[in-house]
Amino acid sequence: HRRPHPHRSHPTRGDGRLLRSHGYTVIETADGDEVLKKVERRELPPFQLLITDLVMPRVGGEQLDTPLRPNYPEVPVLVISGFDQQGSLRRMFERGEATAFLEKPFEGQPMLKLVRELLDARSSRVRAPDRAAAIP
Repeated sequence: HRRPHPHRSHPTRGDGRLLRSHGYTVIETADGDEVLKKVERRELPPFQLLITDLVMPRVGGEQLDTPLRPNYPEVPVLVISGFDQQGSLRRMFERGEATAFLEKPFEGQPMLKLVRELLDARSSRVRAPDRAAAIP
């Protein structure tokens, strides 16, 4: 039984290693801009969870999630950040674009627990292949 794919947009490479070491399949991208280009070219494999940093070069978490949401309405979004830059996190929650928040810095266990909870909650609502995706 394979663990879900988290798709990670700009959280650290160490986060991806942590998730992989616990059986998750992780799809990593350099930043939000790369994700949007992969979606546009239909190169992004199916994923069950989006993990994104609020602040990234070129395209941040808020700018990434807004165009993705119509195509992936059931995919939970875990936002990771050290601070809420100019109210971005608040706006994402108000618009229903963010599902959960994890404040940096954090140890591995809180992230693993939250990822499992988000995937379990999703699978109870939607039966889909057991995958999750994370964007670095």
